Parts: sequence; C-alpha cells; structure tokens
Amino acid sequence: KTVREVMGTDINYDSLLSQAADAAVLEVEGTAWRFAHSKLQDGLLRDLPAEERRDLHRRVAEATEKLYEYTSRRAASLAYHWRGAEESVKEEHYAALAGEQALRSGAYDEAEAFLKRALELQPYVAESQERKTALLKRQLGDTYFYGFWEYGKAADLYKESLALSQQIGYRSGIASNLNSLGNAVCEMGEYAEAKRYFSEALKVALEIRAQTVALSVMTGLARLLVREGSDRTKALEYLSLVMNNPATDAQTTEAAQQLVNVLRDDMPADVVEQALETGKELKLRDVAQKILAE
Repeated sequence: KTVREVMGTDINYDSLLSQAADAAVLEVEGTAWRFAHSKLQDGLLRDLPAEERRDLHRRVAEATEKLYEYTSRRAASLAYHWRGAEESVKEEHYAALAGEQALRSGAYDEAEAFLKRALELQPYVAESQERKTALLKRQLGDTYFYGFWEYGKAADLYKESLALSQQIGYRSGIASNLNSLGNAVCEMGEYAEAKRYFSEALKVALEIRAQTVALSVMTGLARLLVREGSDRTKALEYLSLVMNNPATDAQTTEAAQQLVNVLRDDMPADVVEQALETGKELKLRDVAQKILAE
C-alpha cells in the first residue's frame, strides 16, 4: 500500500516485483516483500542524489502516516524515514516512541539506539521539552538497568532525570527517579543510600497519591531487606501487600513474585505462608507512614 501511495497506480507492480525477485534483489518474507540483502537497499539509496533521496524518504513517511491509523506500530520505520528526510521534529517523535516500545519488549539494543537519538534531537524541538527529556533519560537508564545490568550508567541517568524533574516541579518524575535510584544503588551494594532514596520516593509518592510508584518502592524495600539479611519475614509481608494491591502494575507484580519464589527456597514453608497471609491484611498508607517514621 505504501509503495502504491508513493509511486502511483500506473505501474505494473506484479511484473516489477517478479523481475526484482528473479534478479535476487527482492524476496518474500511472510506476506511482505523485502530486499534480499540490506546492502542492496543501502546501495540504491546511496546512489540517489541527496535531494531526491530526502524527498523519497519524506514521501514514504507521509504515505505511512496517511495509510496506517496506528502509526505508533511503525515508529521505528517512521523514525528512519523522517531522519532520511532530515525532519528533526518528526524523527524525534518517532524515535522516542520506538525507543519506549523497544524497552517494553526487551529489545534493549534498539531501545538504547532510539532513546539516545531522541535525546540528541531534543535541542532541535521547538517547544519546551524538559519533561520529555527527563522521561527519555529515565527510560535510557532503565535500558542500562534491565537490559545491560550497567547499574552505574543507569544511576547517572536517573540522577540527570531527577535533577530535571526537580527543576520543573515534575513530582511524578521525582518519585519515579528516586525509586529507580534506590534500585540501582541497591544493586551496587550501597544499601544505606538505597534506603534513603526509597524513603524519599515513598514520601513523594504518598504526597501525590502515586500508588503504583509507592508499591514499586515497597518491592524495592523488600529486596533491600533481603540483601541486608535483616528481616525476611517483613520482606515477605511487603511483597504480599504489593501482589494483592489492585494498583500494582505488571512489572512490579512480576518482580515481587520472583523475590517471593527465592525466599520460598530459603525459608520454612509455614513461616512463608504466615507472612504472606499477614501481608494481605496490610494497608499501603499505614505501612508507608510507619516506614517513614522510623
């Protein structure tokens, strides 16, 4: 559909595709045609005059936006074509979207590339973008944390995102970055610093009624208790609270369940079950306020 939109309907596409396939230029993958080798595509584009190449990229991008209602599903392709068209604002939008999608799907190499590119383009975006820049930095931090286990890099990006969030009064961003910093420094063995970040995150999350963030913080605090070897029963109670709260997101639920499974292997079954039952009765705000009062 995109090719017909760009090139028109007067071309005999069946014959053209057949010739390209016979010459081993194109091949079928599933229900779509593609270049038999990426170097063929790169070579054809490289040989085009610069102005013609930019125009072709622009026309393909515009056709894709016109033809497909859910253009977010084609964010990576659109970022590529708008970059070729030298349209920085459009490229930034789709690069950020593609980076977020790649992060969520666990494609961390792609996430890193797209998020870095979106950050590079921030100076070229007309309107004030501090909040978006803060979000991109946190997402890039998540990429290093979850994808590459590079906790130092992740912490540096969370700190940059936190500073921006504080500068513009973006309190949700402040809470999320403090929580992320707690997780990062916990993995680095800096437990006192982790507790400080988690406590600050919990305080802000309660103030702005960000239950999802507060529940993620509780999971981090449970992990910290386990790492310190201080009170595994209390850790299980926190985890049970998290898993039984309807405001808990899928990622936090999974993290909590994984930690419960680890503790099941190291603790008596009756102790585990009693702690989990106790945790079901706990109230998030009551537990959080008690933690902050300590």
